[in-house]
Amino acid sequence: MLFHSVWLVLFIAANVNILGLPCRTYKVKSGDTLSAICQSNAKAEFVAQLNGVDPWALQIGRILYLPTNWSACQNFTPLPKYLPERKSEKKFTLIVLSQELLGMYESGRLIRWCRITPGKVDHPTPTGLFRIQWKDLDHESNLHFDRHGRPLQMPYGVNIGDEYWIHKGTMPGYADSHGCVRLRNLDASFYYDWALTGSSVYICSFFPSNRP
Repeated sequence: MLFHSVWLVLFIAANVNILGLPCRTYKVKSGDTLSAICQSNAKAEFVAQLNGVDPWALQIGRILYLPTNWSACQNFTPLPKYLPERKSEKKFTLIVLSQELLGMYESGRLIRWCRITPGKVDHPTPTGLFRIQWKDLDHESNLHFDRHGRPLQMPYGVNIGDEYWIHKGTMPGYADSHGCVRLRNLDASFYYDWALTGSSVYICSFFPSNRP
């Protein structure tokens, strides 16, 4: 009976639902590559997107979520494909903190989604409607410093007001920033080139309960 209970706990822990997709967990080992783990380059690209990791920078011990039904991943999106209320806007950014998601919309249509790392409990990412103020490819923080006293690097920085930025940063798989929105390298570089100064950025805790 005890063995059965332990096995059941392990089974439940290893089979989870991520953004509406049934997944199993996998712990990264030394020498692992996403292509080898997924046995397919296309699947590896999707797993990288789903988990918010750069394929060449896997961290040993990191828990990855691997879909158990690959057919469900075809044309999958965890965000609405169309926001009719935003069809008049050339570019619009939607950020959902509870799901750690960012969506890029053009004329109301979703063109790309990615995972984010939002602010931790004591430094929460603010919610509301913002506008992109300016961009800085090699931005450095003037508020936060590393253990050597050097300004924290915030590459591909997109400022949405005050000290809040959308930028490239560490993606540990949980809320960890000082209030900014971090993206992995692939998404940060794309978003930097795509983002339009003056365009809207809507940040909400949950969606669609708080429609922009």
